[in-house]
Amino acid sequence: MMSKYCCYCRRTLPLAEFHKDRSRPDGLCHRCKNCNKAWVKKHKRSPDKQFAYEMKYYYGLTPKDYTDMEHSQGGVCAICHRRPEKRLAVDHDHTTRKVRGLLCRTCNSAVGLLLDDPVIIKRAAEYIEDSRNGTRLDKRIIRGYWGPIHRV
Repeated sequence: MMSKYCCYCRRTLPLAEFHKDRSRPDGLCHRCKNCNKAWVKKHKRSPDKQFAYEMKYYYGLTPKDYTDMEHSQGGVCAICHRRPEKRLAVDHDHTTRKVRGLLCRTCNSAVGLLLDDPVIIKRAAEYIEDSRNGTRLDKRIIRGYWGPIHRV
């Protein structure tokens, strides 16, 4: 049976007592499962500390900055004006890295999926409005497997 030395508890244990870790030369964690569990428990941040760390690291904001932004928006998403169940996401410009405001997860994802491009976002809004009004249904082109198909 193969075994490995745990550098924390200083015991030689069976390989089954070690988590997998692809970054290690032998493919196993350098701490045994018990030592790893204790290490994680000791070093885990509280949710508030983790939030403060992420705000500072990713956006350069303090928790007070976030709270001030949240209060200035009335605690709602800057786009849909809904109050989310979870915290509002920090929206930022991916080019300049500047924070724009706080959005719900849905609006933040939508803005990102539309490439943060105001022209595309306006076209998407016009598309939705036109489809609700029925003004574009006859003019829309649907692309199929065999090329564009024009709706009648």
